[in-house]
Amino acid sequence: MSGLGQNISIEKANEMIRSVDKDGDGKISQFEFFELMKPILLDELVASDSQVEDMRAKFKEADTDYSGFLSVDEFYACLLSMGADVSRQEVINMFTEFDAD
Repeated sequence: MSGLGQNISIEKANEMIRSVDKDGDGKISQFEFFELMKPILLDELVASDSQVEDMRAKFKEADTDYSGFLSVDEFYACLLSMGADVSRQEVINMFTEFDAD
């Protein structure tokens, strides 16, 4: 956590692990780590107003059908326009992993 700029106590680290440790083994899997980091990363993103406004602008630009949602194709096109080296299948995999509904 300190490598991510998060200075927390050992007690807080243990509490965080317990909050996502679904199998109770005292360790966190990759999935559990993602669950743990998601709110932390979202907080950091929201903390920077300029980043939020940039993200809103990117979202609006990517939402070519004005639906308020990004399809795989819209998100893929957005990533490509930003210079990302990503395949369409990788974007599909991301959607499969993170699109809750």
